[in-house]
Amino acid sequence: MVGFSRGSAWAAVVGLLVLAGCTPQSTSEKSCAGQLDSPPTPGTHEAIGWKNLRASSGGRVDIPDGAWLDVPPGALPCDSTITVRISKTPYGGVKTYLLEPSGMQFEKPVVLNVPYGEPVPGVEPLMIAYSSSASTPWVKAGAEETNWEPVEVDHRDEENNVLALSLEHFTFVYVAVHVDEDAYLVVDLPDKYLRLGDALFTLTAHDDAHVESNWMPGHVAMVYRLPDEKKGRPVAHLVEATPPKVRSLNAGVIKVEEGHIFLGARRPPDPLFSDLQRSDATFTASAHIGDPYSVIGQGNVGLGSWSCVGFVEYCWDSVERGVLDEWREVTAATPLEMFRATRPVAEISERIRQPIVIPIYGVTLSPDSAIVARTFRGFYQKKENYELFADNLPEGATFTGSAAAGYRFEWTPKVEQGCVHVGGTTASCLGGAETYLIPLRMRAYPQGLLTPYFSGNIEVNQTLTVRVTGGTAVKTVAPSNGNGTASHLIGFGITKGAFVHSLEFIDEDTGQPPSDTPFPNQILTVTGKACANDNCAVTFDIKNTVSSVPTGTKKFRLTADYSVLPVSTGP
Repeated sequence: MVGFSRGSAWAAVVGLLVLAGCTPQSTSEKSCAGQLDSPPTPGTHEAIGWKNLRASSGGRVDIPDGAWLDVPPGALPCDSTITVRISKTPYGGVKTYLLEPSGMQFEKPVVLNVPYGEPVPGVEPLMIAYSSSASTPWVKAGAEETNWEPVEVDHRDEENNVLALSLEHFTFVYVAVHVDEDAYLVVDLPDKYLRLGDALFTLTAHDDAHVESNWMPGHVAMVYRLPDEKKGRPVAHLVEATPPKVRSLNAGVIKVEEGHIFLGARRPPDPLFSDLQRSDATFTASAHIGDPYSVIGQGNVGLGSWSCVGFVEYCWDSVERGVLDEWREVTAATPLEMFRATRPVAEISERIRQPIVIPIYGVTLSPDSAIVARTFRGFYQKKENYELFADNLPEGATFTGSAAAGYRFEWTPKVEQGCVHVGGTTASCLGGAETYLIPLRMRAYPQGLLTPYFSGNIEVNQTLTVRVTGGTAVKTVAPSNGNGTASHLIGFGITKGAFVHSLEFIDEDTGQPPSDTPFPNQILTVTGKACANDNCAVTFDIKNTVSSVPTGTKKFRLTADYSVLPVSTGP
């Protein structure tokens, strides 16, 4: 689906989806369910509009959200009860209509009238519509397939802000009056910074004849296996529902496949998405590899097959981190809806002395977007018509590039830019790491579009958060008695789950490890082991290391290289 920004470039997006039970039938095959004697019973999460209509006279069916269905005389094949079910909780401007009797074919079109608002007062928003049904041909959509196709709006009432959509058959109608962004800022995190359960989103080409990408159909896949540096696996693995079945693939593939524009990784907004929940969600995902693909819904509600959105939502639901309501789970939630219900992944943890290289780029509306017959066909382009800026860079970091080449954030944190704590306290650093916040700003210039819907200066803001683990601590040691011996501890505190990669213990005066300490043996007992407590300290006894200065003091430096998040390979 395509629409326009919340800023100066507002427009509405309307997606029309007519699904199961819509295969054309001959007149002799048509059947009717008849009329009900009493109102149908709504489900827990739905409201209902209904009416008994005579085929000869037709009529109007009012829908609780303010929409209505006009049925002209002679449209129905027989006297029928027409029922329209909707969600009680409209989601982000998206409306879902389940029209019954399921699969009914009409002698002439009926009209679904959908009211919409004015995102910008006094500016009539442009609209767009797509349809899908069992009889709609499947077409190539980048690396995926789709049976969504553009449809024309029957008419628009600009005075009363109503969009009229003609329907030739019933079952399921998906209508979104939605505001989409006209520019996206994408932080393209390398695979090692992804986490289990993260979702990767792409725009996709609608078909081979229209290679420009947009939100129709769009695509989403979930991370279910991470790189294992010890085993030499360089890339993360994803699991996705795509025709003809649920499959796994390398994360790098989805970023570069023809017809894709990668929009980055996202995750549920709840920050309490624990490592155990992530692991359980990906275990659920791996158990369904090979299941068939479906254009809508989730396999857990009886379809036995999955849409790309339904599959990811099901995996998140399995650990109570789903982002969509139940109505959308079983109907036709789109990648755009899930995109808007999640937050971007723009925070990483990295060790001292380890190079960080993150591509960052912009995606903007294409000049090929056009207004045709009072509707809008919007497409996106990558790395054109924008500038990127980064503020508050840490010492030694760089941010370079251009729209055509994309931008790069690069930084190798120094030892002194990390965080190690003396005495086992973590009070001075959040979560055992030093945190750096880097504001990113994108100024986009969409071209070739008509005013007043668009202006040439669109701001998009996001923050890249870098948490640096490891660092150095210095301890001054003095004799504890008159014979020049000392028994002191030097240590650092790390959080639960931290992974110690290496330790270095140095006498500040000599620049060498102390010769009379058992420290080398202690390295062997600590390296590679996770800290077991919520807030623990790794400490070292340096007794007798100051025996040569019975009346003075001596300094020792401990440098620790550790990770807050352990490497995980998933299920």
